[in-house]
Order: sequence, then structure tokens, then C-alpha cells
Amino acid sequence: MNAVILQGKPVGESVLQGEGAGPGPTSSSLLSDLLSILRGNIKKPFGVSVSKLKSLKPYNVNNYVNSLYLRFEVKDKPGVLSEITNRLAKYKISVKRLIQTPDKKNNKATIVIITHKTTETNIHNCLSIFKKNKNILKTPTLIRLLG
Repeated sequence: MNAVILQGKPVGESVLQGEGAGPGPTSSSLLSDLLSILRGNIKKPFGVSVSKLKSLKPYNVNNYVNSLYLRFEVKDKPGVLSEITNRLAKYKISVKRLIQTPDKKNNKATIVIITHKTTETNIHNCLSIFKKNKNILKTPTLIRLLG
């Protein structure tokens, strides 16, 4: 089986997989096809004449607004939850729901937060600060929620 993983904004990760000739020939063919399209050597990429393809406007990530699912793995000690919620508030991110599950054996806790709608800029700036916090044990998990 071969697989190609594509990463894009705002769609995230897409995986294409199937039987193939092996990793070398498949990746070589894929790159060859993409380069041909970029050079304009293929008259109908995606089954449409080049002259009929619409130009796309760049996506402005700063206009993206939605609710978030955030999961934090933290040290289980007083004040950690308030550090997180104070930081969210500073970046105008409002908590809709919160669940904290302690792991007494390992002196850790998992904190799950669902937020009200916020901007992509706010969350990006806020999460970059969490990377420096020694009470947060690993990079927070973020899932954008529709609706």
C-alpha cells in the first residue's frame, strides 16, 4: 500500500492511500504530475481546461471564527487551572464547558475545555504562550468545532 499525506490550511491533513508500484515509483510519478501541472504542460488538469479554471483568493486565516476543543495534560497542583483560564480570558477566549480529570497516581490531570467562538488569531497567540508554561506537560490538543 502507498499513502500520500497532504497538509493544508484550513482543511488540515488529508490522506490518500491505495495499492501502488512501491514508494519510489509512486512518489516519483506524483511529483512528476504536480510539476507538469505547475509548469502548465498538462492541458486539462483535474479534467478542466486551464483557461476555465477559476483563480482562487488566498484564504485569510484571521477571518476564521469558531469554537474549540482544547485538551491539556498538566501537573495536578493548585493554581494550574486558573493559569489556563486567566490566559484564555486575556485573549478573549470564553470557556463554555470544562472537565478536569485527575490522575492521582501520576500527579497529573487532564483538562478539557470547550470554548465559545473565538478568532484564529486569538487562539494562535494564546497557545503559543502555553508552550512556555512548565505546569503544562505537553503541547495542548486543539480541535476546531463547527457550528
